[in-house]
Amino acid sequence: MTSGGDHIAQALQERGVKFLYTLCGGHISPILASAKARGIRIIDVRDEKNAVFAADATARLTGVPGVAAVTAGPGVTNTLTALKNAQLAQSPLVLLGGAAATMLKGRGALQDIDQMKVIEPHVKWAASVRYVHDLGPTIKKAFEVAERGVPGPVFVECPIDLLYDEAVVREWYVASSGKKERQEAEPPGGCLAVVPRPARRPHVRGRGRCATQLADRAPRAAPGPAGGPGPAHGREGGAPGALGG
Repeated sequence: MTSGGDHIAQALQERGVKFLYTLCGGHISPILASAKARGIRIIDVRDEKNAVFAADATARLTGVPGVAAVTAGPGVTNTLTALKNAQLAQSPLVLLGGAAATMLKGRGALQDIDQMKVIEPHVKWAASVRYVHDLGPTIKKAFEVAERGVPGPVFVECPIDLLYDEAVVREWYVASSGKKERQEAEPPGGCLAVVPRPARRPHVRGRGRCATQLADRAPRAAPGPAGGPGPAHGREGGAPGALGG
């Protein structure tokens, strides 16, 4: 199965790209691996801004837009000085930026920031890809925009879940998420499960603010027939909740 990284590498190859400058990161590894497999030379630098400076220099020397790929978050923000330099010099280059998975944006994922708002003032055009089949066409358009009229840098945001093979993505964000287990563990009535503990105040487990706010208000378990703890709230027969033992 063709990965999103290979879609991008194919588009770069078709545009005659010989060099891809980068500081390697997990968010963009499929781009680098696929580009190398297609004969594009990967040049790994020690700072993201140097990757963009090198792409700028390549554009000036060859007439072909230079290309750099950087990882998400700080990898993207570290390029700003070099991007601004290319913008002011009217130098055509394409910057590929990794990003958090589409389903995890805005949810505290690793290195997840609003990169578009940071980058847009410093480039000629910026796009965030939402679907795997749009990766190739977006790269092609990026090259066209970079060279059209007054040349300049462009930015393409590539979420990590579009770059890896589908099987890998499913394993990361579905099977490994524990979603099924959480759904089975939660009681039908809401986010709380009250687990009875002998001679103690009930232990309240849950997720989010509601568990914190309601923990101190949870009623004590009513005595059972033999003076033991009564049935758990939301659970018949006093059986321990699935969230605790």
